[in-house]
Amino acid sequence: VSLVERFSEEEIKLHIRSLKEGSIQGGIGEMCDLNKEEACQLCCDGVLMFPAQPIYCSICTFRIKEKSFYYVPEENITDAQHQICNPCYNRSRSKFSLSGISISKAKMLKKNNADNQNIEEWVCCGSCGKWQHQICGLYNVHKDIDKTA
Repeated sequence: VSLVERFSEEEIKLHIRSLKEGSIQGGIGEMCDLNKEEACQLCCDGVLMFPAQPIYCSICTFRIKEKSFYYVPEENITDAQHQICNPCYNRSRSKFSLSGISISKAKMLKKNNADNQNIEEWVCCGSCGKWQHQICGLYNVHKDIDKTA
């Protein structure tokens, strides 16, 4: 369930020390500046945001930048996911051809890649009751099938 089970006591101490050092380098310091209810007991950070997985324009094949707008068809046209970057959308007059199917600009939904970011989940320690990020506590939710760890 947790990688902690595979670590020695020294490796666990090293992991926790590395989290604290990362917080110091990030400007947080030894003491948590956040309210205790908002901070991870291990790294002293609040919400951890992970960037969105890379997505690519179906027309120009360039990567759609973080925090950029892109467009998707209202309805799935094939098993593949199609997205069109803002520049390609703006260059088009009225229709797109995706997988040999013509789609009107009016049938495209505008999305923001910033909305695709992931937030690290929290887990409560069964021993002390304090909250920590799953990644900091080395907790693997996929291994804890019966939710007892």
